[in-house]
Amino acid sequence: MIKQKHKNKKLAYEQEKKIIELLEKILEELTEIKKNTKITADFATLRSEIINRTKGQQVNP
Repeated sequence: MIKQKHKNKKLAYEQEKKIIELLEKILEELTEIKKNTKITADFATLRSEIINRTKGQQVNP
């Protein structure tokens, strides 16, 4: 009986450890997505600003 309880606790610990590892991976991915989204937003803002500043100007080919 004691061995079974110990085995169950060990199994639960291993499952919790795997869950924590998966959550850490998810956090890393979400952080990367947030970073990429910020870069994309910054680029879009810069592009919009350039367009607004250059309205009416003719580009020479």
